[in-house]
Amino acid sequence: MAQHDGSYKNIFSYPQMVQQLLEGFVDQHWVADLDFSSLEKTSGHYVSDDLRERSDDLVWKARWKDTEVYIYLLLEFQSTPDYFMAVRVSNYISLLYQDLIKSKSVKKGDKLPFVLPIVLHRGDELWDCVVDINDLVVESAPELVQYKPSQKYLLIDVAAYENEALEAVHNMVSTLFQLENSSDDTAVYLINRLYDLVKNGDSGSRYFCESLFWASQPKQAAKT
Repeated sequence: MAQHDGSYKNIFSYPQMVQQLLEGFVDQHWVADLDFSSLEKTSGHYVSDDLRERSDDLVWKARWKDTEVYIYLLLEFQSTPDYFMAVRVSNYISLLYQDLIKSKSVKKGDKLPFVLPIVLHRGDELWDCVVDINDLVVESAPELVQYKPSQKYLLIDVAAYENEALEAVHNMVSTLFQLENSSDDTAVYLINRLYDLVKNGDSGSRYFCESLFWASQPKQAAKT
């Protein structure tokens, strides 16, 4: 599975794939105001003060109107959803902020940049976990409610999409998601479509094509 996981990470290391993911699967008005030409991949390797590391995710930044937005893309390949993902997301964002402070990208008096955490899950089991850490914290006295942490993540659960919805998006990302859930009868057609989309785009490198191929293999192999 490691090769497939790395291939998926490679795919979303291309800015046009991040753009297609956001435009096709984040149905929110602010996306239209993102300057996708400014997309820049930053380090996804963070070390906390107690020396714990996080290096498996992708972090992009882009201009949104007159400010910068960080897009933290967490790639989840496990078959079983993580009940405490909201806690992990909060921790990762804190690590990102600590890194920005230590590197003096933000200074005293500055506002921290907005971070959009996206969890991209491609397991067979539907994701049924809460998306806000607030919902994981026990209820307490009314006076304490204001101190409850609140941090949501945006979930993109590949297995939750019907084929018709993916057909309507019709880009490289949606076709890749269709391949994830396809049968052998439709796989060849989808692979051909995917490579047509790559050929007609600006990412037709052999490395990119190989990443697309390997990323589509795990579920296909399980069905043969």
